[in-house]
Amino acid sequence: MTAQATAIKQFNPLRMTSLAQGDGKREVWLTLIFAVVHLPLGLVLYRAGYAGLLHPIAVIGYGLYLAFRKQSRHSSIALVIGYLIGVEVLWRMAKVPVFWEAGKYGSVAIILVALIRRSRWNVPKLPLLYFALLIPGCIVAVLNLPTNLLQGMLSFNMSGPLLLLCSSWFFYRTRFQPIEFQRLLVAMTIPLLCVAFTSFFYTVSAEEIVFTGESNFETSGGFGPNQVSALLGLGVFVSFAGAILLKKGIVLKTFFGLSTLFLAAICTLTFSRSGMYNAVAGIGVMLIFGLRDTGSLLRRLSLSLGAAVLFVSVIFPMIDDFTDGALRSRYGDVQT
Repeated sequence: MTAQATAIKQFNPLRMTSLAQGDGKREVWLTLIFAVVHLPLGLVLYRAGYAGLLHPIAVIGYGLYLAFRKQSRHSSIALVIGYLIGVEVLWRMAKVPVFWEAGKYGSVAIILVALIRRSRWNVPKLPLLYFALLIPGCIVAVLNLPTNLLQGMLSFNMSGPLLLLCSSWFFYRTRFQPIEFQRLLVAMTIPLLCVAFTSFFYTVSAEEIVFTGESNFETSGGFGPNQVSALLGLGVFVSFAGAILLKKGIVLKTFFGLSTLFLAAICTLTFSRSGMYNAVAGIGVMLIFGLRDTGSLLRRLSLSLGAAVLFVSVIFPMIDDFTDGALRSRYGDVQT
């Protein structure tokens, strides 16, 4: 086994050294520029009308191009998939005239083209079994639902499990170099920052917002708070992972750390609690896996505790004041 193969085999994201390999400064600046340029994308899409179709066409088209080219690296295709996961809800928020599950089916198409072109037929058994167990329910739907409802019902309920199966297949036994893993985190975080910025803009520009004990559409960019909260919770998890997995590179660590706090603040402001609950649970599981690396455990725990204290003692009270105490009442209610 070559030295390079050995290094890839031993790679564990929770034991990262510096991710800023090669031209590190250029990588950092490209990340920051890409993030800043992306922030107003949601506001542009809100006003773009049919021109907004150019964005999903460009993203999915580029992903299919990479998937079809056998020379494309696996990690490059993964960047497009990660970006699609983050940007799909933005298309829905902005009412981009594309079908509802475009992000999921676009990702599935990219994955299948990539796998077929590379003759990877080894499907992981557990995800395949999971998807197969859902098929009897589809048969029941086919036999009992009218035709005009059937397509939408099957698409709504099965697109997620289908993408889960294909993603498990695509990433099965795939190993990333540290710099590739960093780029994947960035590709997922940036569109979610765009979602958060759009929600923030429409919150501060609203003439009046009435806060109740329910999820809030006005602070969610005028879209479903549960979906926005769930995606922002994912952003909290992904950006926090970037902040604690990077051992070097203070600029990128700061970028991920500030992104975590911003995403958490906007996620909380949607008044839909599921996103933050999911983020905290995911971070907890990630830290448990980190117990295997005792050398970095104390650093990660101290960073986690510091971020939690900053959010609870500074950011949460500021948002609570903005909502006249409604936020504290909302999170104080532990009923489902």
